[in-house]
This record gives sequence, C-alpha cells and structure tokens, in this order.
Amino acid sequence: MIKVDLAVGKMFVFLSKEERGLFSKPKLSTIDAFVCPQCGRTELYASTPDIFVDK
Repeated sequence: MIKVDLAVGKMFVFLSKEERGLFSKPKLSTIDAFVCPQCGRTELYASTPDIFVDK
C-alpha cells in the first residue's frame, strides 16, 4: 500500500463527529488514504482516531 493525498478539488476531506449541546464543538480528523498499486484497493483511516472514541 502506498500513501496518497485525499482531496476534493483544492480542499482536504475531514471526518467529523458532532455532539449535542449548545457549546460543543465538532471533533475533526483528517483522513489518511492508502492505495494498493497492483489492484487499486483503497483504504481510508482517520489520522487521529482516538478523538472519536467515547470515554
């Protein structure tokens, strides 16, 4: 797998998780994308997945 950039136009793509509440801010993470050079399979991973884990 090789790492590639995932962008839409000139903008980057983010994962977000919004929580309920008046003063809560959404949790954001960029996405790491990997592509297999032989078959073209693509895998997407959150760069900071720990922010999405409920504590």
